[in-house]
Amino acid sequence: LKTPKRMVLNATNRRALAFAFGSDVTKWSGNKVKLYVQDGVRNPAGGAPVCGLRLKVEQSAEQSKARREEMTGGAA
Repeated sequence: LKTPKRMVLNATNRRALAFAFGSDVTKWSGNKVKLYVQDGVRNPAGGAPVCGLRLKVEQSAEQSKARREEMTGGAA
């Protein structure tokens, strides 16, 4: 029986989550994201581009508004 691979949260995906949900990782739990494969990702080991896992954040209008207010200090 093979052990499934775990997804390592790389810098690109971490930045996407932090941008969407804030830098406090304790607030990330429960939010929804879509996982997809992107072709042509830079291979960190060098060599030819590879396929990489990416996250697409799905936010409600309320979440988007709250995040904008958080980033701007409450300014519209």
